[in-house]
Amino acid sequence: MKTISSIQFTTIKGLLFLLILTFTFNLCSQAKIKSKQKYYSFPQINSPRNFEKTITQNGFIYSFWTEGRGSKEVVKIAKFNENLDLIKELFLYANEVGETFIETKKIGETNYLLFSTNSSDYRQISYYAKKIDLTTLKINPERLKLSTENKFQNTKDTKLKSILTPNGIVVYSFYKKTSLSNSYQLSVACYDSDLTTKWVKIVPLPSSEDLIVREGVFTQNEEVVLLIESTSKNTERSLILVSDKRESKLTHKIEEEKDSPYKDMKLTMLDNGNIALVGIYDGNEYNSNRKGTFFNSYNPSDLSVNFKTNTQIPISLLLHDESEIIQKKTYKKAEKKQELGIDKYFVITHLLKAKDGGAILIAEHQRIDGNSVKYANNKRTRGDEFAFLDILIIAMNKDGDVIWEKKIPKSQKNSGSEWLISFNVVQSTSGLYFVFNDHIENHMADNDRTQNMTRNKKEFALSVYYINESGYMSRDVLATYSTYTGFLVASFSNQLNENSLIGIMKAKSGYEKIVSFQF
Repeated sequence: MKTISSIQFTTIKGLLFLLILTFTFNLCSQAKIKSKQKYYSFPQINSPRNFEKTITQNGFIYSFWTEGRGSKEVVKIAKFNENLDLIKELFLYANEVGETFIETKKIGETNYLLFSTNSSDYRQISYYAKKIDLTTLKINPERLKLSTENKFQNTKDTKLKSILTPNGIVVYSFYKKTSLSNSYQLSVACYDSDLTTKWVKIVPLPSSEDLIVREGVFTQNEEVVLLIESTSKNTERSLILVSDKRESKLTHKIEEEKDSPYKDMKLTMLDNGNIALVGIYDGNEYNSNRKGTFFNSYNPSDLSVNFKTNTQIPISLLLHDESEIIQKKTYKKAEKKQELGIDKYFVITHLLKAKDGGAILIAEHQRIDGNSVKYANNKRTRGDEFAFLDILIIAMNKDGDVIWEKKIPKSQKNSGSEWLISFNVVQSTSGLYFVFNDHIENHMADNDRTQNMTRNKKEFALSVYYINESGYMSRDVLATYSTYTGFLVASFSNQLNENSLIGIMKAKSGYEKIVSFQF
């Protein structure tokens, strides 16, 4: 009898603990996320105002943007105090013919404006930088050359391919040996914080296929490791090490499992000095079109493999949250290898370092239906239909094991404008904040489904989800349309410092607001 009573007591105790845990989690899911909000409204202008970056220095906030198009484009800057009171707004630079402003970048302790120039005579794209003094808000007229590319190889891209180092910057590009040759050469240049050349390497590559550099990392041994990918039908990927200390290049071909072909990936340096290649794979007929994550660790000295891990993503995280019918159909037809309801469009947007030395992979459903498909930086063409839906967050430890997985339901559908789509993430010491445009009904206690967002003032809300380091999630509304009369433009917004997001909100009437959210 005593044994039975003990079992009953243990069972009741376990149920009570489960109820308390469930109640605590539900309470956390609806918890209030405290934030301080400040803003400044820019006056309405007739030409486009495209914000590039906002930075802090010596207690002041600096925002950069361009106005106008083509040869009439100008770069401007505004200086604010911490309360977003405007101190000064100045014209910085007017583009010359063929010039395009790319971005603002801090290299070492110096701030630079980066530009590209197209030369039709020499069929080249040249990249250069100009120093800017944030104390005087003046730009140095001297051009500091960074690199030159063959325009024939790169007719549209004006994005500088670079890696920031602790005390400088690495710039890399592909080009052909001659106009008659299909062989590639890889140019890698390393500069110090004053953009003085430290070393340059030209590496010949035997492949005649179309190649791209996905991204790269700078190792603790001051060497560069790049992820190179062919764009042919049979995609092949390799890591290549380029160094000033070694005469020959070191290449490692990335081997993929037959039943788990890699779809999307990013590189990062782990705290222990190893290189991590982390991403998403697509399953095939052997695993019912399931998806998963992979985590490959490489030794930076010889690019040898330390370990590999593969983990399947739970099917509940891959289902569209738009309809219960889709859920039921997907589960019913799972054995028949149907993809109905399974999300095929997740694209990795961030790979963040975790406190325990691991990594946090963030992916977003990104689908653009139109004349062309472009996933990066919300680029578009006329008439495109945007669908930027759920966000996946997958935390892994330094050994590549998945600690927890979460999905943030989101439904951003729009035609012809990128104002409403995508999100911003703020990484703090305690967790992650995800901020995006949302439908107000998604925050009702009895509504867990994602309602499609429109431009109706009564429906619009600025949503925030917080996920702590253990994977517990809470959500809240930062602002409604009536508060700021505008939409967050995710591509013009970024993390400012610890627990802080600077957001650019755009109104339909044409003016913009710069808003600070401090969590």
